[in-house]
Amino acid sequence: MKQWYVIRTQSGHEKKAKANLEKYLEKRGIRDKLGQVIVPVIKVPQIRKGKKVFVEKKVMPGYIIAELELDEDIKSEIRKVPSIAGFVGGANPKPLSKDEVRDILNLQGVDTEEASVPPPVLFNKGEKVKIIDGPYNNFTGTIEEVLKDQGKLKIKIEIFGQTTTVEVDYSQVAANV
Repeated sequence: MKQWYVIRTQSGHEKKAKANLEKYLEKRGIRDKLGQVIVPVIKVPQIRKGKKVFVEKKVMPGYIIAELELDEDIKSEIRKVPSIAGFVGGANPKPLSKDEVRDILNLQGVDTEEASVPPPVLFNKGEKVKIIDGPYNNFTGTIEEVLKDQGKLKIKIEIFGQTTTVEVDYSQVAANV
C-alpha cells in the first residue's frame, strides 16, 4: 500500500529532484512503487506593472512529498537519486497522516473530499518587505504584525524621517527584499 513521505532535496532543486526521482525509478524498473510526487507550492497574487498576476511560492522549500510503496529496496534506491538528500526521519521515515496529506493537497488546489484549509501565512513578523502597490508604493519596511484572518500586514515604514505603521494587503507586498 502506498503512503505519503517527505523527502529532503537540495535547496532550490525541488522540481529537478521530482523529475530525477521519476526517471531514476523508471530506469530501475520499480516505477510502479511510486505514485504521485508533489512540490508543494501555492499561487500568490502580486502586482507587476500595475496588473495582478499569480506567482508560485514554495510552501516547503527544500522538500518534496511522494506517494510510495516503501520497502528497503526503494529506500536505498531513493538515496542514490541526484538532488535528493534523503527522507525526513532518516533510516526509518514515518508516513504523513491523512490530515497532513489533505492539507498539502488542498494547498495545491487538488480537490479532496473534505473542506479546504485556510490559506497559509506567507509572511513572518520581522521580515523585510517592499510595498509594490497602493499609496505607499516603493516603500520598504519591516512587518510588525500579520493579520492572517484579514489577509493584511502591519508594516513599519519611514516617511519624512518619521517611523509610521501602515496596513496593506498581502497582494500589495513583495517579500524577500
